[in-house]
Order: sequence, then structure tokens, then C-alpha cells
Amino acid sequence: MCDVLDASDRIVTIINPLMIETEQVNGTRMNMVAYQWLPMMEEENIMYIHQQHIVGMAHANANMQEYYVEAIERILFPERARERELERAEEWKKLADSLKLMANNTSKIYH
Repeated sequence: MCDVLDASDRIVTIINPLMIETEQVNGTRMNMVAYQWLPMMEEENIMYIHQQHIVGMAHANANMQEYYVEAIERILFPERARERELERAEEWKKLADSLKLMANNTSKIYH
């Protein structure tokens, strides 16, 4: 990940590239950590990528893809992200209420 300062036919100038690493937590959640890619020697880490350079990319797994989409949407559309959080909270509340209702029901089913 980086910001592009300039792009021409032969060279792309980027600033402060980040290396992204992910780690799985508890088998279901993933954490993402960004590090400065290449040690930063100056205040701004400017790099030039020539057209002969190779830049590697890989497909993200479904969890990482979902994380990126949600993180970017939170930045670009904070009101939409807040609405989604409220909808999820309402869904969890409905589930909790239905479980309470089932637990308090006088007719029990035994197996």
C-alpha cells in the first residue's frame, strides 16, 4: 500500500510504501498490521518503480477481502458503516430476545 505521487510512461513515484502482514487469532479473526516497507531513512520514504520492475501481488482470502472492504468503507462512508453497525446490533438483539423467549417457554422439549 502506498500513495502515488507521480506516474509517467516509464516511472511511478510512490511515497511511504507499507508492508501488510496478517495473523489469524483464535481461528476466526484476523489482525492486520502495516509496517514501513524498507527502513525509513528520511522523513519521507520516496521510491521510484520503473516499468522493468516486478511488483508482486496476490489474491486476498475471503476474510482479508472483507476486512479491507469494511475498513475502506469506514473511512470513505462513515455514516454507512455506522448504519451497518446499528443493523448488526439490532440483529444480535433480536437473536438474544428469541433465545430468552425460548428459554422461558413453559413447554420444554426433551430429547
